[in-house]
Amino acid sequence: FLAGAYLTISYNGSNNTNWRGQLTAVGTAADPIVFTADNGLSGGWAGLHFGNNADYSGASSRLEHCVIEKATRNLGLYNTAQPDTLSQLELRLATDEGLVLEGATASVLLGELAIHDNTDYGILLSGAALPAIDAVTLTGNGENRVAYTGNIDGDLTLDLTTYPLDVVFVGATTVYSSANPRLTLVPGNELRFKSGASLS
Repeated sequence: FLAGAYLTISYNGSNNTNWRGQLTAVGTAADPIVFTADNGLSGGWAGLHFGNNADYSGASSRLEHCVIEKATRNLGLYNTAQPDTLSQLELRLATDEGLVLEGATASVLLGELAIHDNTDYGILLSGAALPAIDAVTLTGNGENRVAYTGNIDGDLTLDLTTYPLDVVFVGATTVYSSANPRLTLVPGNELRFKSGASLS
C-alpha cells in the first residue's frame, strides 16, 4: 500500500483480514496509511491479524506510519515473528485491545507506537515473552497496561524492574515444556495479579 492510502473494511463475522503472506504498508508522517471500519463505528471490523504463515518462505512484512482503528482488536500477531518491526503506528478506538501478541516471538520490536482510546487493555500479551519496546505510549485505554497471560513453552525470564510499561497478570499464565521449565525472576521484581489470575 502506498502512502496516503485509506482502506475501509467491512466486518463479516470473522477475521476477514488475517494475513498469511507478505504485507508492505509504509506511509509517511504527512500521509499515513489508514485501516478503518467501513461503517465508521468502533468494532466495525475484526482487525489486521498476522497468522503463523505470515513468514512462509521467508516472507517479511513492514508496517510503518499507519493508523489502524475501530476494529475489535486493531492489530494482532499470532504465533509469528512478522511483522518483525512495528514502527510509528497509531492503534486507536478498538472495542477490545489495541494490540495483541499471542505466541509472537521476542524478536518483535515495538517502536514509536501510540496506542490510545481502546476499550480494554492497550496491549494483550498471551503465551509470549515480553517484547522489546522503544517509545510506546498507552493513553486513554480501558487500562494503560500490558495484560499478560497464556501458556509459555520453554524457559522464561521476567525482568519487570526496568520494563518501560506496567504489566499485570490476567487469567492463568503457565510456563511449561517437555523438560523441566525454568522461570527466572530478577531481584526487585513486583508481579501484580488481577483477581483470579495465577502463575504456574
